[in-house]
This record gives sequence, C-alpha cells and structure tokens, in this order.
Amino acid sequence: MVMAIVTELVKSQLSYPSNRSPYAIDNILWDCNFEIDSCHFRNQHNLAQFNRYYNPRQPLFGRRSLLLLNLRLPRVQRYPGARLITHYYPSNQRDACLFISYYTTGDGPQTFFAIQQDKENKCIFADHNLQTKPNQWNDIEIQLDLSDGDPRFFLETHFQQGKSGFFAIDKFTFGYGQCKNPSPNYC
Repeated sequence: MVMAIVTELVKSQLSYPSNRSPYAIDNILWDCNFEIDSCHFRNQHNLAQFNRYYNPRQPLFGRRSLLLLNLRLPRVQRYPGARLITHYYPSNQRDACLFISYYTTGDGPQTFFAIQQDKENKCIFADHNLQTKPNQWNDIEIQLDLSDGDPRFFLETHFQQGKSGFFAIDKFTFGYGQCKNPSPNYC
C-alpha cells in the first residue's frame, strides 16, 4: 500500500499537471537578455571573444543589451571563430526548447552552430547562410531531447578572416516542453 502511494507521487511529479501547458514558452526555466550580466556565459579560450554590450540610451541593432562579436578588432581577426559556453541546465523533463535570437551584419560572419553537450556533443542547429540574412534579428526555437542528462550548450560562429562585420546574440531562453515553431536543423 505504501509503495503504491509513493509510486503515484513520483509519477505525478514527472508528468505535466493537467492545467500546465505542454509548450516550453509557457514553462520557462531560464531567460536571459544580457541586461544585468552575461548570464554565466563564458568565452572559449584560444578563440575570438564576445563582449557584453549594454547601453539603454544608445541601442545597438535595436537592442539595449547583447553579446557582441566585433570582427573589426585586430585581436578577433587572429582566430577563425568564436564559441560561447553556457552553464549546465537540469534535465527535469525529457522535452525542452531553446530560444535564441541572433543578428549578423557585414561580410565576415559565415556560419552559426548550436551544440548540445551531455553524454556527447550533438549539433542541434546550424545556419550556413548568414550572408543571406544581413541586418536582421533571427529568432529560432530548437527542440531538445534531455534524456541523456543535464546539458550545456556551445554557441559557435565561424567567420572569414580579413572580413568585417558583427555577430550578436540577444536572447537565450530555456524552457520545458515542446517548441511551438521548431526551427529546422541543418547540421
């Protein structure tokens, strides 16, 4: 009798309550727009470095805060790319969704990748056509499978050395459930 009650309690904690939305946008665990700080993102050593931009009086690309990779800087030009690394997120549910907004301008940025790391590294999103999307914010939703444990994420951009431009990330949001509009994976 006691075992049955414990089993039922555990089952009820693992599934969605009947009044809870199955969509991740309604079940946000982590939401970062980089206004307060860089949200525990860190730059990969030995690659180009993103810098946090915050200026409420003078928005850049229409946003008050973002993480910015300026390809015009000589110290950035020494590298072929940059990588941001997030902290680990708890895998309390099997399904989750990652929301990212990114912006590109100039002829330098070439590709953007999102990689999920848990038991192994998995490419979960790739944009090989940054040159066709200049001067606009790209909002993506990436459907995640968390069955391999607590993930962290790598956000990578590759660029052409000797070329100029900017690559920026404005929003990084993680929520449990299904994406409403999942982006195609071109890895």
